[in-house]
Amino acid sequence: MRTNSIAIIGVGRLGSNLAQELIRSGAFSKIYLDNRSESRLESVTLSLRVFASCVGSQTEIIPVREKFPQDVDVALITIKENYDPRTLLEKENLPEGFERNVRTIGIRKDLPLVRAVCAKLRNYRGKVVVITNPVDIFTVLVKEWIPTAEVYGFGVTVDAARLAFSAQQEGVKCTASDCPLGGVHIGRLVQLRSLWNPTSQLYSKTELAVEDFLASASKIGPAIVRGLGFTLHDCATVFAKDLTWLAGKDSTRKYLCVSIGDQYSAVARPLFYSEATGSYEIFNSLPETELHQLNNASQLVKKAVDMVRRNPIFRFRR
Repeated sequence: MRTNSIAIIGVGRLGSNLAQELIRSGAFSKIYLDNRSESRLESVTLSLRVFASCVGSQTEIIPVREKFPQDVDVALITIKENYDPRTLLEKENLPEGFERNVRTIGIRKDLPLVRAVCAKLRNYRGKVVVITNPVDIFTVLVKEWIPTAEVYGFGVTVDAARLAFSAQQEGVKCTASDCPLGGVHIGRLVQLRSLWNPTSQLYSKTELAVEDFLASASKIGPAIVRGLGFTLHDCATVFAKDLTWLAGKDSTRKYLCVSIGDQYSAVARPLFYSEATGSYEIFNSLPETELHQLNNASQLVKKAVDMVRRNPIFRFRR
């Protein structure tokens, strides 16, 4: 058993639904909940404890009231400020050249919250999973703020799920596990076709045909946000499966594509568990063409991170 406990930091809509999925799956024996609002934390804890009882789960639900438990295996950062991205898209002032979409528009509001979480996790040596958007940018910053941790950004698995859905709508028989994607969650995805399931109908499609499916898939998130102000159900389900794999409880797939970075940039690459070393490692045995595309995609993140650090509008502090 590789991991046994997880802390969900920011139990808003997505965090609560993700906790529900994890309780049902039984991937973790302990789920810690952390939230800025004491009343919300009390209510969500009670609600999830009742849910666990209803589904016959033995998962222990534990609210974090004071000091963060340093022995927790995975710390999941899903914290967000209370805002409507639809409203922000109309009025938020971001620098010219900085990507403007529902994934990036709240970065100025969420930046200090994520920074505060990282201060709480100072010297933490476990795994940190970031799902607060923009994932790729925050992956770099969280790694800077918690250099002792293993930091992974989740996002491109949702893109793969939406790619499979879009292809299915056109009669193509496939699943999300058939088509791993790398690259950047905010806009530059890479088809890692060397890892695709060769028996899937999607594998037989040309790269250009798949790009059309990806174009359709890219509209799904904004379409959901247009009516709700947030995305929820598909993300929670996908991320729960990803976390189950990270916990060593899913042997049905070999790789998990996650954003991994350094102090300059981050890009989604395939991660695998090495039995030889007993640790998670980056799978770099990809064709040169795919590695080149990943490197090109990472430059977008590098440019965006540099802008966040240097432009005073973001009020960035180390």
